[in-house]
Amino acid sequence: MVGVSLTSKLRSGIVKDWFGVRFPNTQRFCTGANRELRDGATTVPCAIPRPQGSDASLVGQAVGYVLTAHLQETALDVSFAVTNVAILNRLWKNLQVDATEVARRAVQRIHKLKLTHLMGSADWNELCRLALVLGRLEQGGRNVSQVGASVAQELARSKGDLDAFIGTFATPATVTDLSALGRVAVDDCIELRKARPLHIGPTFAQSQALGGADADIICDGQLIDFKSSAQSKVVGRRDAWQLVGYLLADTPDLYHIRKAGFAALRRRRTVLWGAQELLDELSGRPAPGIADLRAEFHDLLELAARGDKDLSQLQFREPAANLDKTHRALRHSHGAATCRDLAVFGVATRALQHSGLHAVASLGCCNFAAAQVPGGGQSMRRSPPRGWVVRGLRISCGVGVAVRAG
Repeated sequence: MVGVSLTSKLRSGIVKDWFGVRFPNTQRFCTGANRELRDGATTVPCAIPRPQGSDASLVGQAVGYVLTAHLQETALDVSFAVTNVAILNRLWKNLQVDATEVARRAVQRIHKLKLTHLMGSADWNELCRLALVLGRLEQGGRNVSQVGASVAQELARSKGDLDAFIGTFATPATVTDLSALGRVAVDDCIELRKARPLHIGPTFAQSQALGGADADIICDGQLIDFKSSAQSKVVGRRDAWQLVGYLLADTPDLYHIRKAGFAALRRRRTVLWGAQELLDELSGRPAPGIADLRAEFHDLLELAARGDKDLSQLQFREPAANLDKTHRALRHSHGAATCRDLAVFGVATRALQHSGLHAVASLGCCNFAAAQVPGGGQSMRRSPPRGWVVRGLRISCGVGVAVRAG
């Protein structure tokens, strides 16, 4: 469920270098985020553990289609598996099966199901199997170099038959895993379908420059990245940078994103930050405004498109008090010569000392014991009633959000 093109740019090159300079505070950020997503130490078990033999990556792709079917069924018709999997036929011209047609037939069968919050076991099993078809096709379309050939071979062996195709890649453990995780994910997220506006798989003004990057969901101004990992480390540096990349790729502020964060589906917990707060946290100091950083990101992608590898050509939008820190970061990353275009005001400021998470709302239909709050005291974490509001953020039944005290 991730935009592979943005992910690849975060592995190396000028885009990664820029993120390293702009948002270096990833270790501290991810440590705190993971603690909240786990609801405690690394020993806290998953609510929905991954069974042995399950394909974790495939389940992560497929659960997105299970959610989409319940939140905005029409979005399946324009999902990645339908609109982008034709690349398999372009690259493997001897493939006699139309990959796009396979995806469309899977979506048509989903449309025939009675999609309700509490589906019967037969329909639910059918939905999960069809979601695995779409998830597998998406894997092949997104990661052509490593997975595309295998998916093309599976399509060829099955001759395009959906049930036969599933049998070529989906183990019983994978189907069982998706069935369990999907039930919980739908239960926790079903209220999101009432959000207005609701965007499933949104693309951005800079998506083309990023090679087609798309996010998971934007609901009522909240950008949420779904994570299905069973590991204690739910998110890492690249995940944090990717979330920021989506936020900044919306150059004209089309989606009016006010909050952004992660939903750990197996943990049944979600944590959100205010958009500017997210940038400040990852910067380790007060960051420039979102509009300035979006303009800077746009210029960065233009440099990357020209093959430029030198960050000194980029005009940094920087508060004067922060220029000295940026100058030192660039020196460390590229050497003093690359900083020749930066004016140094000689004014250094201390990094803003951010407080911890002060107000925490629990998830769904679970009850939690009292938790220690930074600065003293306790915060009772209980299941919020439907429509409960925490500091202006609507907490739907089944969705838990950690919010920061102002």
